[in-house]
Amino acid sequence: MYHLYDIDTDDGPVTMIGVLPPEIALGHGLPSPAVVGTLPRGATEITPETFAPNDEFSEFLGYVISKHGARDPMLADQARQQGDGWVFMVDLRVGETDDEIETEDVLGAFRAEAGAVVDGSYRANPKHALLTERGLPVIDEWVYEKLVEELLALE
Repeated sequence: MYHLYDIDTDDGPVTMIGVLPPEIALGHGLPSPAVVGTLPRGATEITPETFAPNDEFSEFLGYVISKHGARDPMLADQARQQGDGWVFMVDLRVGETDDEIETEDVLGAFRAEAGAVVDGSYRANPKHALLTERGLPVIDEWVYEKLVEELLALE
């Protein structure tokens, strides 16, 4: 899901971590909301010390989830099983776990009523972290496709 791009900026050389694959980025460019964050060029690891998160990416991802997330098949399954209440869109970097999910790994939540996700009910989690000890965000393929569609529509 992530691709590295070496870019020379006014502040010096950096490596941008983007969500658009090279074949798309080279043809369409790499808009700022497609950049998860940057590293100093030559960094060998992504760590809290080397990673500079891009707030525009977080905001844009929240916009995409808010706009399309109610139709996400994984979330719809969760709502059917739960019935009423809140269904949480969890960052998939947590993997399969029965442990309690950390706040930094919750992207946000939708209301569920009668087993269906309520469109327009999304509440983003302002404490979601772009980088944790488990790495960068991992979203399901359906949400990733919507993210790419919306990034391409920015042109």
